[in-house]
Amino acid sequence: MKSRATPPDMTKEQKSELKALYARRKKLSKSIANDIARDSRRIAAIDREIAREERSLAREAKARLQTITHHLRSERRLMLNGVASHQKGTSATQKACAAITRRISILEGRLNS
Repeated sequence: MKSRATPPDMTKEQKSELKALYARRKKLSKSIANDIARDSRRIAAIDREIAREERSLAREAKARLQTITHHLRSERRLMLNGVASHQKGTSATQKACAAITRRISILEGRLNS
């Protein structure tokens, strides 16, 4: 170990105190570095646990949503098909209405003649 240069006018007590202060500072610096490393590892572990919980909750929420909305989506699909058939004019109700209109036309045609 390299000794530090001390000013020539220091007493033995001052040299001893300086040496003790250097040792204490080195020990505290090492302690600080260890604390930083320990805390950094714990922060990373917390971040990983949070991410894991977020993924788990997202999966659970997606599965629950699919369970809840399954019958609603089926009903929606049926309603969309009904709307589409009404728009095309091919629904059973529209066919019945057209048949009645034809029959009325036939009967009115007979009455007018």
